[in-house]
Amino acid sequence: MSILRLQRIAKRFAAWELAPLDLELPPNATLAVLGPSGSGKSTLLRLIAGLERPDQGRIFLEDREITHLPAHHRKMGVMFQDYALFPHLSVAENVAFGLVVRGDDRRSIRRRVASLLADMGLGGMEKRRVWELSGGEQQRVALARALAPQPRVLLLDEPLAALDQGLRQRLVGQLAALLAQAQVPTLIVTHDPTEACRLATHLAILYHGRLLRFGPVDAVLDDPGTIAAATLLGQTTIVQEGPLIARLAQTLPAAPAYLVLPDAALTAHAPDRGIALEGKVLGRRLETAHTLVEIYGSTVELFLPPEYRPGEQIRLTLNAARIRPLKEADPNAVLPTPA
Repeated sequence: MSILRLQRIAKRFAAWELAPLDLELPPNATLAVLGPSGSGKSTLLRLIAGLERPDQGRIFLEDREITHLPAHHRKMGVMFQDYALFPHLSVAENVAFGLVVRGDDRRSIRRRVASLLADMGLGGMEKRRVWELSGGEQQRVALARALAPQPRVLLLDEPLAALDQGLRQRLVGQLAALLAQAQVPTLIVTHDPTEACRLATHLAILYHGRLLRFGPVDAVLDDPGTIAAATLLGQTTIVQEGPLIARLAQTLPAAPAYLVLPDAALTAHAPDRGIALEGKVLGRRLETAHTLVEIYGSTVELFLPPEYRPGEQIRLTLNAARIRPLKEADPNAVLPTPA
C-alpha cells in the first residue's frame, strides 16, 4: 500500500491550472517531482502539506483521507526552499520548535534534539545561532527540524536551491545519505534533473501543470515518452530534424523526435542486426565518458570504445530497441507510467 496517494488532484488559478493528476509515494521511497519554474511543483507540495486546498480530488495518507485535514494534523515534515529557520533561536531551539508546539515534555525533547543533531553532524552546535552557520549547516538544521516530530512523510521544497552551484554539487550526496539514514518516505520538489536522479527512487515529471511521466527513476530515464520530458531530464541525444530522423523513421515508428540512448551502439558494426549508419567522431565528453559522433549532421552521444579518435570516419550500427520515439507533450493526456 502506498504511504501517500493523490487521486485526481487539481488546483485552478486565474491564468493557470494544475490539471487533475494521480500520483503515489510507495513505502520506503523517495519521489522527486521534477519540472521547470511554473510547472506546478510547489503548488503540488503545498496541496499535500495542507497549505493549499485542492479544487478537485482526494489525498490519502496510508488508508486515511486527509484532503481537508489541517496542515498541523497531517503528520508531515516540511523543509522549505529558504529553510525558514528562526534567526532569534539557537540551533537546538530551531530543531525543537515543532516538539515544543506539540507539547512534548522537556526531557524527551532534549533527547530527540541531541540525537538528531548528532545524526546530522551538528553535535556541539546546539547553542549557536543559525545565522552563524554555513549554508550546508543551515540545510541540516532545517532537515533536523522537519524530522524532529517523526513525520510519516517528509516534504522537501527545492532543498538545494538556496546554495551556490559548487556547494550544491558537494552536498547532494550528503543529503542522499541523510535521507537514507532517516528512512522516512520523502517527496522532493526540484528543477534539477541531476539532483532528482541522485536523490530519488521514483520520478514524476510536471510540465505546464500536467503530469507527463511517473515511475521508477531508471524506467523514466529509459523511456521518457515526450520531447518535453526528455529535455527536462537532460537527455543528450534528442533527434528532431535533419537527415538522421528520416533514416530512423525507416525502421522505427514515425515520430516527431527520437531519443538515442547512449548504449544504442552495438559493439561491432553489424548492419543485419540494426540500423547501419556512417559518422564522424567529434571527441569525448569528459563528465559522461560518452563519445560524440556526428551522424548525418546530428550530434549523437554514445558509449564507444576509447580507441576511436576525433576526426575518424566510422561505420556503426544502432540497436533499434535502444532508440525511443518521442511524442509532443499532449496537454490533455498523460502517457502511461513506465513499468
